[in-house]
Amino acid sequence: MIIGAEHEFHNSEYASWWADRFQITPDRPSCFDTLGDILENSISDNGKILELGSGPGYLADYLTDRFSRRFYHCADFSEAMLSLANEQLGSRRASAKLTQVDLLDPNWAKEFDQDYDAVVSTRVLHDLGPLMQSGRYKNSSPLISKGGVLVNADFIKPMGSPFEFEPGRILIEEHLKLMTSIGFNPTSCVKKFEVSIENPESHNNYACMIGVAQQIQHTTQLILDD
Repeated sequence: MIIGAEHEFHNSEYASWWADRFQITPDRPSCFDTLGDILENSISDNGKILELGSGPGYLADYLTDRFSRRFYHCADFSEAMLSLANEQLGSRRASAKLTQVDLLDPNWAKEFDQDYDAVVSTRVLHDLGPLMQSGRYKNSSPLISKGGVLVNADFIKPMGSPFEFEPGRILIEEHLKLMTSIGFNPTSCVKKFEVSIENPESHNNYACMIGVAQQIQHTTQLILDD
């Protein structure tokens, strides 16, 4: 058994079906809160946030509500998902920008400014595989202002699991090594969610990981859960 999932997000009917059936598990709001707390302590009141793989806009909806004065930029390869995100944002659409971009394109970062306070992503980059994740970390680095943060809350392979996972679901330690090798410092795992070692499913085992572009200017409490 390989722990993973396959999607057809370019298909508008599939995208709508996926968004409608998507279940918010108890830990999912906690993941959003954790990410929001990081941003609360890491960016200015008028800061800029770029989300990679914004999907139907669930995180965008949460963060634009919590940080109404921040500029929010949604980036996704699926036009169908961006359309759903546009609907999800509703009245807050005016403070956000939506851009269709293929993260598999090595030049994807040219589509964006280089003064974001944070680049964030949730449960997306694993779909690119470990080598492409390294490229996305590397390409994200020039987009983040000094002291800004890269926050990736993604599916991981839990330490000690006897099962095989799809290639993009790598150990937390591998994520942090990738971030460090590119120049993010410090790096840390802030929190792990829905950990399942013996009976893992495709929707659990994810972690919120952070890398700082050079030295952060604000105090952020980073805690590695047991």
